[in-house]
Amino acid sequence: MIAGAIVAGAQVSVVWVTAGDGFEFAASLAERTLDPGDPQMRAMGQTRAQEALKAAAALGIPASHTVMLGYPDGGLSALFTTNYTETYTARTTGASAVYVRGAQTPGAPFTGQALEADLGRVLDRVKPDLVLAPAPQDFHPDHRTLSHIALRLMSARGQAGRLRLGGSRRAGMAGPQGPAPGIAADPAPAGRPAAVAAR
Repeated sequence: MIAGAIVAGAQVSVVWVTAGDGFEFAASLAERTLDPGDPQMRAMGQTRAQEALKAAAALGIPASHTVMLGYPDGGLSALFTTNYTETYTARTTGASAVYVRGAQTPGAPFTGQALEADLGRVLDRVKPDLVLAPAPQDFHPDHRTLSHIALRLMSARGQAGRLRLGGSRRAGMAGPQGPAPGIAADPAPAGRPAAVAAR
């Protein structure tokens, strides 16, 4: 969808809400250990953030149109509920604030309030005609949570009609499987900004 939007002439911005630093199996393989600790998990988050930038560049998205937020992988549902104002400590990294290099708001506390403020700043800056977010039926709890956060933010702005919820609903997959049934996923008009919220 991103590649198609770029070919059609849309300006695309990508937001990574997490750095993917909660996947212990990947860190175990990379570090050759059965029990990766906080430092290894944080190192994996840094690596995955750099990989995300390279992937965006391969799609033709300039670095200036990418945003890393760096909130806890596997912790978004806690931020949306029990830790909306109280700081959350990530189980896998031991972090309680954004630590990823190049993040939009370094040191932001892991709270739902801070996450929504960061996403709001992105929306204010990009002024998207279209926002893509995961479907609420997605298998991954972070993806499901992000769909609810996106709906709340866009509704509060009176822009719910600009939101499209879709993407993968299969376990562990975040990719080009297309929108959820019954949800439109038209690209933004040529030359207009589109924001893509991704994990």
